[in-house]
Amino acid sequence: VAREDLGSAAEAVFALDAPGVVGPFDTDLGPALFRMNAILAAQEVSFDEARTDLAIEMQTDAARRLIAGQVDAIDDMLAGGSTLDEVAQDQGMVIETVDYVASVAAPEGIAGYPAFRAAADALSEGDFPEAVLLADGGVIAMEYVELVPAAPIPFEDARDDVLAAFVADATTKALGDRAIEVKSAVEGGASLGAFGIVQRTANIAREGFVEDAPSSLLTAVFAMAPGDLQVIEGPGFVGVVRLDEVRPAAQEGDDVAALKSSIAAQVEQALAQDALQLFSNALTDEAGIFLDQNAINAVHAQFN
Repeated sequence: VAREDLGSAAEAVFALDAPGVVGPFDTDLGPALFRMNAILAAQEVSFDEARTDLAIEMQTDAARRLIAGQVDAIDDMLAGGSTLDEVAQDQGMVIETVDYVASVAAPEGIAGYPAFRAAADALSEGDFPEAVLLADGGVIAMEYVELVPAAPIPFEDARDDVLAAFVADATTKALGDRAIEVKSAVEGGASLGAFGIVQRTANIAREGFVEDAPSSLLTAVFAMAPGDLQVIEGPGFVGVVRLDEVRPAAQEGDDVAALKSSIAAQVEQALAQDALQLFSNALTDEAGIFLDQNAINAVHAQFN
């Protein structure tokens, strides 16, 4: 937004030289906090440069309005007893049959739309089809065809996967048991190097990284005391870790100053976000209203 879009908050918002929150200021919706996420430099684009993008935007907007205008007609036909085939033929829609599985973590195609998943999850046998608007301006209508029960994969088809999973599980268990044996032996006085190649990592910080090791390794190490031994397990990793020394963190230098500044900025952002959330909750509670975040997100998606 530009300065003239902010009314009484303009001076305070444009006085910020870094992300932050100011307010509250009076708006058409009542007192409001303003959060500034970034400063965008003004840009001027000639009409010739913008012509193609403007044409696409206008065509897309016209298509959305056209589709939105068909929703009532689609609902009227469905309410009047028309089948989906009849509605599709009359309204220029496409008929498809979809195998929908609610438990899929990253659905593809039409199932990737939150509005589709919400409607499909609520759909039951005997329900009448209704028009459902999608976030990008599309519209769908669906009906329940059948519930396909889960079926086990034939063993011959799953043999290779079962064998690989069995071997991986047995290997992990054997390595875990061996790691416990090594840990006990080292605690009894044996040398850690006597059991194989030892990888030594010196002077590593909390935010560091150990190649091929899980992120939980450094979390565990920074909870240990010098001389402690611990068995660390993670996906594809089993190891015996010994902490030899804890070195004090540097307090001076450009890197330290940058880190402190970064932490301070994160804390300020977190406090600002908490203040904004508390203020928003107080306003909605006082007004006795409920904001449907899914609907808000759908509207925002249509702006993008």
